[in-house]
Amino acid sequence: MQMVGLYEWFEKTCMARGEKTALICEDRRLSYSQLLVLSEAMARNLYRIGVHKGTRVALLFKNSVNMLGLYFALLRLGALTSPLNYRESLAELAGLSQCVDTEFLICANSFVHLAQDICSLTGAKLVPESELLSEDGEKTEIFAEDVRAEDLVLNIFTGGTTGVPKAASHSNIGLLYQIKSCFEIESPVTESDVFLNYAPMFHIGGFTAAMQTICSGGTFVISRVFEPEQLLAFIAREGVTQMSLIPPSLCTELLKCENLNVEDLSSIRMVRMSGGACTVGNIQKVFELFPNAKAFVGYGMSERAVNMVNIIDRTHPVKAINGNISVGRPGAYNRCKLVDKDGEEITEPGQVGEVYGRGPCTMVGYYGRDDSFDEEGWFATGDLMFFDGDGYYYFVDRKKDMIKSGGENVYSNVVEQILNSHPSVADSAVVGIPDERLGEMVAAAVVLKSGAAKVTAQDLADYCAMKGAGFKKARRIVFVKELPHSKMGKIDRHAVRELICGKQ
Repeated sequence: MQMVGLYEWFEKTCMARGEKTALICEDRRLSYSQLLVLSEAMARNLYRIGVHKGTRVALLFKNSVNMLGLYFALLRLGALTSPLNYRESLAELAGLSQCVDTEFLICANSFVHLAQDICSLTGAKLVPESELLSEDGEKTEIFAEDVRAEDLVLNIFTGGTTGVPKAASHSNIGLLYQIKSCFEIESPVTESDVFLNYAPMFHIGGFTAAMQTICSGGTFVISRVFEPEQLLAFIAREGVTQMSLIPPSLCTELLKCENLNVEDLSSIRMVRMSGGACTVGNIQKVFELFPNAKAFVGYGMSERAVNMVNIIDRTHPVKAINGNISVGRPGAYNRCKLVDKDGEEITEPGQVGEVYGRGPCTMVGYYGRDDSFDEEGWFATGDLMFFDGDGYYYFVDRKKDMIKSGGENVYSNVVEQILNSHPSVADSAVVGIPDERLGEMVAAAVVLKSGAAKVTAQDLADYCAMKGAGFKKARRIVFVKELPHSKMGKIDRHAVRELICGKQ
């Protein structure tokens, strides 16, 4: 079997694993044979209604067995699939659908009314999932089309804050390399693993978790949302061995669960942490929760231009500089470099620069745009990092989040680490706000720990000055009950900035 993409890998695994459990979702269980039958039936129904190679299809689903079956059915046909974030508003969903020239919108039955409104605005044809589960009495034959390695098969929308939607377009061969790279790391997912995932499969993280688990022949446990008590019950009942923790700060929520028994969590051997800053404290909490687990700290993106992995074992010190945990070294099939403000490559450890990446895992480009790469084919990530003498990289900040205060570069992530180290602080978000004298002033929104000793804004400002350089001091601090987050689950710094300025 010539392998030009993930579908061939999936089909080969299903035939080899047969009756082994492939998926668990609530009270539903599918073997590999059943998953293959499901995806083939969906592919026939899709083909019958006009979905062929190159057809542009959008999906509107929460995590489910049928959503995963649809991914494989669409890969089988060579369609271009664009999963949508159901949390977006109607106007946003219509805009995303139009951004990728959607021809068919396939939705979960629970989203039919919303999907009808989207289609009325975009002209796309609506297909409820029930239509794809119906019996095809004629057993429509799928006429094999020339699905090629370079064909575009997946659009993943990025979490940018520019207001302009961007979809990272991936080819068959690019996705194949992405999943291959997952098996080149220490302690990859294997056929004996049970992987618990609640990360949405319309994002690259949830999609990748599903694909690598199924391709490995393991068992994939699908959870729709992050419910701490439910997740802990899943782990104990199913003997879960690997799980995602996105963002890493959610380990605190798990520790708050009543009737927590770490012995019930002893099956976990790997906790994969991404989607936000990971602190030494987060790692310690993971080791406290899961007595036999290693921690997987990584860096990645929807564009897949750079992927890094750092596996942390409790028997060795955490590799960190000034409290900043390394996100690892570049993974297989990835090349990366750091570039300074003058466009020159950085070759010395400790110097901060923007990360550029390229390689076979990288997207083909943003859908409908021709400005995704520089003249040499490098993708500028917009992220700032430095590396140490051993080649390990450390995330510093988003380039756009760097604060220029009084002529000095201040990294929001560094100030947040200082604030979060205060015994009364639970979390913080640091931004720059306009200042007549400094250009930008360092400002912070702070969430205090429940029951912690009372502190004032001046107390925290003095703490910043004591722990870091004077120009890094947060000069304006407001206290909030919770930090605003984007629909992608990340800190919404624009909302933080508005919140702080609104309280002046």
